[in-house]
Amino acid sequence: MTDRLRDLEVFIEIVAQGSLAEAGRRLGMSPPAVTRALSGLEERLGVRLIQRSTRSLHLTEAGHRFDAAARRILADVETAERDAAGDGAAPQGRLTVTAPSSFGRLAVAPVLAEFLTRHPKVTGSLHLWDRTVNLIEEGMDVALRIADLPDSGLIARRLGAVRRVVVASPAYLARTGIPELPDDLAHHRFIAFRGVMPRDRIVLRDTSRTVTPWLDVNDALAARALAMEGHGITVAMSYLVREALADGRLVEVLPDHATPPLPVHLVWPEGRLPTSAMRAFLDHAQPRLMRWLQ
Repeated sequence: MTDRLRDLEVFIEIVAQGSLAEAGRRLGMSPPAVTRALSGLEERLGVRLIQRSTRSLHLTEAGHRFDAAARRILADVETAERDAAGDGAAPQGRLTVTAPSSFGRLAVAPVLAEFLTRHPKVTGSLHLWDRTVNLIEEGMDVALRIADLPDSGLIARRLGAVRRVVVASPAYLARTGIPELPDDLAHHRFIAFRGVMPRDRIVLRDTSRTVTPWLDVNDALAARALAMEGHGITVAMSYLVREALADGRLVEVLPDHATPPLPVHLVWPEGRLPTSAMRAFLDHAQPRLMRWLQ
């Protein structure tokens, strides 16, 4: 059984590093030993887990399924060992976190870095994507979600809420006039971030308006910067423009039509025993991330 668990650790590290050689360096194994472990695992299972070439590695469909299952198995083993050792055991193992790009960059990355510094036996991986991630299929431990949560088989810790805010700079509004009604938006120039303004629509509390973007970008921080420079109106999450609104670099447009708040949670798969690293990270991250949502 020990050899089988070691094979799982080797496989997971190969996937994490995208390289047999790098996985070997991380695990203190020679490249031939890593290759033998992977080949033996595939032979025992009777399926190809990784398609290998001289330049890259790609998980097969079976490999994706096995990666998620292997992570769960090792997490359960770690949890059992931690429970046997008692609550005083230091968190250890690998922690994989995913979050939306802008919030992840601004808030989650520094919180995770602080956590890893405090717990040297934990290694981390942070994935920033502006899409909904299937935690089990993609091998994630914890996700930060900005959305209403359906009955999704996830356990959640609520952090707070954010709003979508329509904003522009004082200089832009001085040139063009301040929109007083939703119909006034038709006379303005828009900077669209696709993660917040899908299908070229401004969504308000009680209505919506179709707009033709002057410029669309795939990065929320770029949209914010262009709006602060006076190039037009944009829609941003409230955490991203909180300071700029407070110091006057941006002004909220049509505040009486602002959309309802969106809840923010830390989530993880139901039915999976949290590892010591997951538990410690959740306790560490919750109060620190809540400060961004006040």
